[in-house]
Amino acid sequence: LYFQNLTGRNELTPWQKGLTVMLITDLSKIKELQVLERVRLQALVEEIGFGASGLVDKANAPRIGRFVRAQHLVGGEFGQDASLALAVNSDLLDVPRESVMDRFGSKGMVEELFRMEKELLFGITDALGLKLSPEERAELQKPLSTDYQALMAFFMAIDYSDRGEYDKAEEYYKKALKRDPELTQAADALQELTDLGLVGRKRGNPWRGKSFLKELRERASFTDSLTPVYPVRRTRTPE
Repeated sequence: LYFQNLTGRNELTPWQKGLTVMLITDLSKIKELQVLERVRLQALVEEIGFGASGLVDKANAPRIGRFVRAQHLVGGEFGQDASLALAVNSDLLDVPRESVMDRFGSKGMVEELFRMEKELLFGITDALGLKLSPEERAELQKPLSTDYQALMAFFMAIDYSDRGEYDKAEEYYKKALKRDPELTQAADALQELTDLGLVGRKRGNPWRGKSFLKELRERASFTDSLTPVYPVRRTRTPE
């Protein structure tokens, strides 16, 4: 789940989705885990009524977990102390039992985002009892990017895309790539927007694109009630 920004600093709002994006990227590298795609989580929380921000309060976290049939959920918040250091705290939730398995966190200055995310990551793997080989641990230590400004632009682009502001998303994906050309996730996301016809249209041409989130919502509902359109398409296991 996305992280709550408790600092009162609007410039850190991109961290809410950014920390989650980084954790999903890393956790997806672990063969023992099946990690829910962020875009599907986004579609779900929007359908349930949490809006494009995707922020889910702790009381509703088990409900989200049950909808996606997850065994575990990870979420949390970040705040700020008197020294202006940031404190990121996270919970690992056992969904069937609706109980917190473990709590872990990290502290540091803004520019230490990379280190703090890794500390959360290894807190999760330790709590789950995963035995990582030295090679796996070395792979997980690699940062998504070492350029803080590139990451912030990337996180902002993701949020603009979720909100349907595709021209803004394109602008910030390009900013991220200008800062760090090796940020392949930004390049892939920008290419997807282009392939879907959401950006890159010629001036004066009507926009006929459709967002992936909208397509997901039209193809299937995550709720437990049948939609009136094509109910025969619904199956017990969408995979």
